[in-house]
Amino acid sequence: MISGAHVIIYSKDADADRAFFRDVLQFPAVDAGRGWLIFAL
Repeated sequence: MISGAHVIIYSKDADADRAFFRDVLQFPAVDAGRGWLIFAL
């Protein structure tokens, strides 16, 4: 059983990708500062 994972996604449009994960996929997120979001999957 996998209980967690750490993933870094590189992007040319980070703001759009953050909005996609947050708004479209509705993953809950915590703002870690400096534009970094931590998503619960």
